[in-house]
Amino acid sequence: MYGFWPPDVFTYILVKIIVLALVILMWWMLRAPTVV
Repeated sequence: MYGFWPPDVFTYILVKIIVLALVILMWWMLRAPTVV
């Protein structure tokens, strides 16, 4: 599987997942600031 994926595509997908996770985390904290 990794052989068919260029490093650039893999890095792009990894960064996209990290950014998405950060956006969800920020949205969750803004929506429920009292919940730790």
